Amino acid sequence: MATLQGEVTALTALHSTLQSNTAILQQTIHRADATIADAQARSASAGTSGTPSSSTATGTPDSHSGLPPIDEVLVAPTVVGKQLYDLVADEQGLQHALYALQSALVRGVIGVDSWSRHTRGLAREAFLKRALIRKIGRGMGLEEGVPVV
Repeated sequence: MATLQGEVTALTALHSTLQSNTAILQQTIHRADATIADAQARSASAGTSGTPSSSTATGTPDSHSGLPPIDEVLVAPTVVGKQLYDLVADEQGLQHALYALQSALVRGVIGVDSWSRHTRGLAREAFLKRALIRKIGRGMGLEEGVPVV
């Protein structure tokens, strides 16, 4: 009899958990449907306007399509996430600067001495930023094997 009572208790707990999860899933599906309908309405209204808006370049909200400013969409959820975004952007900038230095050397705009000095400095800075990116990534539980681009 005790075993049967234990099973009934377990089934009751499972039933209440399933009811709760079902309600949560229904709410989430309703929000997703509303988001999809909103996106379809915005794409339909953007398709009928025929002219691209200038708000995407300036970051101001677009009254025609209802799109939010880009800064509101690309804000890191945590302080560490913002630091990671900033580090990745800085590291990419350093890579572009190294490429520009290489191009300048090939075209003969700068000399080898200047190129090597600046390249070493930029490469050192990029290495330190890359190490910090990996450290933050490990701390946030991000995948190690995926290259950060």
